[in-house]
Amino acid sequence: MSNIFFEEIKNNAKAVVPIALLVLILNFFVRVESKLLVNFLLGCVGVILGLAVFLTDVEQPLSMEEDLQKMLKALYF
Repeated sequence: MSNIFFEEIKNNAKAVVPIALLVLILNFFVRVESKLLVNFLLGCVGVILGLAVFLTDVEQPLSMEEDLQKMLKALYF
């Protein structure tokens, strides 16, 4: 499962990092406050990690569901 998670992080980074680099390059021409730039970069990290968590769960849909069904059947039957 962790292998899938790190694969999702790599895929999401490939999508988000070019946008972040474009913003950093544009920062040389149009200056913004450093606090705003740091917040943007932290947001990029948050997007990468959030998408990785979400997409990992989408690829491994409710693998616990089968275990839960087995436990409930063992309890009630």
